Amino acid sequence: MAVVTGMPLRAVAAMMCLAALGNAPALAQSAADAGGAPVCPVPDDLTSGIRAEYADGGTVEIRAAGPGEIAFVETAPEAGPDDPGLSFLSRLGLYDTEVWETTGALAANPDRMLRYDYTEDPAKLPSPVSGESWLGGVTTIWPDGSRGCETAVYVFGRTDRRTIGGCEYVAMPVKASFMQGDDWVAQDFLYFPDLGFAVATGINDNDRAQPFWRALARMTPIAR
Repeated sequence: MAVVTGMPLRAVAAMMCLAALGNAPALAQSAADAGGAPVCPVPDDLTSGIRAEYADGGTVEIRAAGPGEIAFVETAPEAGPDDPGLSFLSRLGLYDTEVWETTGALAANPDRMLRYDYTEDPAKLPSPVSGESWLGGVTTIWPDGSRGCETAVYVFGRTDRRTIGGCEYVAMPVKASFMQGDDWVAQDFLYFPDLGFAVATGINDNDRAQPFWRALARMTPIAR
């Protein structure tokens, strides 16, 4: 997918991630697999990976990449083995530092890579705390070296307990908004404090008539 100009810069990574997908209902809290009791992920599973599955058939594989840093590989519904996916490096799944389109063997395509610089060291960006927020700036670095700056606002909601795919989690809704002039994009996440990462569940921007939601169906450990 070519990098697109003329839209909010921080929005591009999210739009790349979601562009091929259709509308989905709000967050699903569905039953376990029919085969028996669910196998629920725990923090140690981040070493080998945790797979988040959406109701539309899309998946995200989530792995630890360093202290507080998480690697994500997203595959769109019905994607073939040679279809490009998207990979992210992110602090806690909330503050992306790199996003790139991958080719066949998950090799990064440098012409489809974006990098993000924040007004703080990414390692010092705040972990979510209910009722608090973070305001700062983020600079998108495009493949050709050009840059664009946006104002970022993260708002951390109230934690509660949710059952997803037969597993119970402590979860916190997070809304991240990015503004550049008259353009804006807002992303919704569920942050799982016990697991240490967030999963994207929705997006809206100034060009959309209504928000786009993705229903999270289940999360399972990836076999070692």
